[in-house]
Amino acid sequence: MVSYFITRQMAKAGPPRSTMPATIAMSAPSMVVSKGWTHIVGSADGGVLFYNAESGEGGTASLDNAGHYSYVGPIHGFSKGWTHIVSANAGSLLFYNAASGEGGTAQLDNAGHYSYVGPIHGFSGGWTHIVGTPAGGLLFYNAASGEGKTGSLDNAGHYSDVGPPIHGFSKGWTHTAGV
Repeated sequence: MVSYFITRQMAKAGPPRSTMPATIAMSAPSMVVSKGWTHIVGSADGGVLFYNAESGEGGTASLDNAGHYSYVGPIHGFSKGWTHIVSANAGSLLFYNAASGEGGTAQLDNAGHYSYVGPIHGFSGGWTHIVGTPAGGLLFYNAASGEGKTGSLDNAGHYSDVGPPIHGFSKGWTHTAGV
């Protein structure tokens, strides 16, 4: 069984500004983590994806159960403007652009190796939140309308719609989390 939590924003003030330097030197061979990633997504099996929506830059790493981080390398050729990147079903990733409704899927294995699976056609634009679960379930939510939808990603990174639209969610939720 998959559970979803939806919470309202509790305060308008954001977190304190970071005093970290522009780059962080890592102990891995010559690895420098850039400032400016708009998305950092971890997969259930230990892969980590870094993405910058403005530049289209990407990179991958692996993170083991003991917390050991290992940079794998850059990814070239990403589209710019992905608004959501969600992990579901161990190493499956869903990419979504809320403005255009474009979608795509990829795989990220436990060693941090990335492979593109394919585009998703027929998505509607406007989803404000997407959450994935380790079992592959996906919940889409629109904060303005309160509408929802479900889908799934299989272990090969293939997307499927599941069920009809979900009506009756409250409007204005600010966060969703899969457990």
